[in-house]
Amino acid sequence: MRRVRFGMTYVIIGLGVFILSSCGFMYDDPEEISTSGENYFSSLDASSYSTWVYVKLSTHKSTIVEMSDTDSIPADWDFAIHRYNCKTNGGSVMETEYEKLSELTASGELPSGEFVSDIMTDSVVVSDISKMMLGELVYQKTNLNMMLSHWMTLDTGSMPPSYTTSNRVYVLRLKDNTYAAVRFTDYMNANGTKAYISFDYIYPLSL
Repeated sequence: MRRVRFGMTYVIIGLGVFILSSCGFMYDDPEEISTSGENYFSSLDASSYSTWVYVKLSTHKSTIVEMSDTDSIPADWDFAIHRYNCKTNGGSVMETEYEKLSELTASGELPSGEFVSDIMTDSVVVSDISKMMLGELVYQKTNLNMMLSHWMTLDTGSMPPSYTTSNRVYVLRLKDNTYAAVRFTDYMNANGTKAYISFDYIYPLSL
C-alpha cells in the first residue's frame, strides 16, 4: 500500500467533489442484489475501496474479496473490478470501434488493433479513504489494465463530478488464449448508487 498526503487546500476545495463521486452510496437506499446469467452481470457491488470483484465468465460467477485477504482470491478468474478500474488474470484487452456486441459478431472477424496487457501501478487504485480529512489517501500496489479501465472516465474537476462511459465493446484475450467480448452497460444500480457495475458479454468469442 502507498500512502499519499496532499495539501489541506486541496481537501477544502476538493472534499465535496470527492465525497460525492466516491461515497455517494452513503445516502442511498438499500441495495439490490447482483445477478448474473449466461451473457450478463448486473449490479456487481464494486463500491468498496478495500475490495476487488473477481469475475469468471465461463461459470457466470463473481467473488468479492478484501484486498488484505489474498488467500480468498479465486484460483481461476478472468478479470476483476475495483470501482471503475479493471485488471486481468494474465490477459490483455483491445478496445474496438463497436458499440454493440451484435456489431462485433456480425463483422465475422476479430478487429485489428493492439491488445494491451496489465501494468503495475501504485498511484491509481485508492484502497483507503478513512484519513482523507487529514489529507491522506492510501493506494494499493496492483496490476491494472488501462485499456479495459478506459470504459469509464470519471472527472472530479467539476461539481457534480461527471461520469462518461466509452460505450465501446472490449475484446479480452484470456491467459488460456480464448477470447471474450465485454460491453459495460451501467455504473449504478436501480437506486442510483454509483460503482454498481453491469455488463454484457460473450464467452467464448468465436469469429
